[in-house]
Amino acid sequence: MTVLRTPLEVAQRLRCSRRTLDEHVRCGALRYISIGHGKKRQRKMFTDADVDEFIERQTRRDVPFVPEVRPRGRRSKGAAPASGEIGFLARLAERQRNK
Repeated sequence: MTVLRTPLEVAQRLRCSRRTLDEHVRCGALRYISIGHGKKRQRKMFTDADVDEFIERQTRRDVPFVPEVRPRGRRSKGAAPASGEIGFLARLAERQRNK
């Protein structure tokens, strides 16, 4: 026989507030059983299996942050581009020489 739990019992088991429990239900993270025919305020009950499944899905493991290690090299200054393009200052110097 399946035991149905009230929202208050489930909130106590999860150690959260009713409001937090209702948000988990609203976003679809926690399954429930609708009891009754009310449309404005449904009566929701929960099974232990659904609560256990929710806990399993919410279980996380923290992984320590390891920054990416890149070799630090010096930037070359004043080197000509490999594509053979002429930079702005080189063109300016050439114009001044031609005057």
